[in-house]
Amino acid sequence: MHSLLLLAAVVQFSGTAAPSWRAVHEQETARFVSQYPQLGPRLPVIIQLDDDYVAAAKARKSIEVVDDCGEALCGVATDDFPEDWQFAELRALFTPPSATRLERDAFAVALLGTFRGQDVERWAADCLSAWPPGSVSSIPNT
Repeated sequence: MHSLLLLAAVVQFSGTAAPSWRAVHEQETARFVSQYPQLGPRLPVIIQLDDDYVAAAKARKSIEVVDDCGEALCGVATDDFPEDWQFAELRALFTPPSATRLERDAFAVALLGTFRGQDVERWAADCLSAWPPGSVSSIPNT
């Protein structure tokens, strides 16, 4: 698929105009769509942008930069915290809104290989090395 056509099909904005950094970010999101077609990306990702944090927080009763709003994402049109947007867009693309937030977040982490900017494999290795030998086998399965 032509990259501009794919880019237009990935995200649909409403509300306030999108900040300039979004164009580069949407290209990254389009790459995930191209890379994982077998996961059945749900396109387009609908994004409702608000003007300011205070109004958005009051309206959504949330202090997160971006929230899941049913089938859409809701957030503030700012260049703050772009990694939060990438995470949310991956949740919206590849996981159903009916899944728990924990499951949706875990899926996004698995695709990115990072969580809050930290390499997941390195973080897991640090956690495992902090536990006494043999204690990992006693972690209950949930």
